[in-house]
Amino acid sequence: MNAAFALLLAASARATALPPMEGPWGIELEVASITRVPVLRDVQSTMVAWALAEVTRDGEGYLQTHRVCDVEVTDTSRLSRTIIPRAYVEHMPYRTLRPVSDPAAGRWEVDLGPVPVGYHYERSPGTLPRAVDDPLVYDWDQDGHPGATVQVALARFQPFEVYIAQVSHLYLRGTVRDAERIEGPLEILRQERVTLGASNRLFARPSETTPDPARSRFRMRRLPAGTTCAEVRALLEAP
Repeated sequence: MNAAFALLLAASARATALPPMEGPWGIELEVASITRVPVLRDVQSTMVAWALAEVTRDGEGYLQTHRVCDVEVTDTSRLSRTIIPRAYVEHMPYRTLRPVSDPAAGRWEVDLGPVPVGYHYERSPGTLPRAVDDPLVYDWDQDGHPGATVQVALARFQPFEVYIAQVSHLYLRGTVRDAERIEGPLEILRQERVTLGASNRLFARPSETTPDPARSRFRMRRLPAGTTCAEVRALLEAP
């Protein structure tokens, strides 16, 4: 048996062994970055997002819906804590995506596309607004403040709000490990955030955020039929 024929047989066996992809999946995204924060200098942070996906057949390929269910931010400063309000999560867009799949190679890749927060991306896809009075800015999460609101608890300061505009574009390069798991690196095609203002003026100054692809990853786990968004995080965190 020559080498080429052996590889063909191995690929065919792999394709047969792979399960159908249809059904609900939970997705955990870990997006790492380094932020230069006023007072604190450089802070390594990780935003973890839990999402509910539904995979369906579409001709010879698949469609994948994607809904963010929860978001949490952790950092290395030990002095600060960023809290993502529920309104922020509930206003994340519900999206339908077309994965790039190759069953013979066990490949599952998804382009999440640009996800803007706090401003009219369609009017200026290349540049974020820089001030609260920029006409691109709007009350994205409908809480009465410009842009999107995150809350910050910082040692020696009263908790305060920060108003931001941001855009992210992530590409998931996954490998189908078995019937229950897909995992792989998370490519950060774009990750920009601008501080528009803050309830504490000391923190209204712009901060610079740099993506950290080496610490970014994702995983998907098959979930029981009927799983709701409220259950996704607990199911993914379970052993």
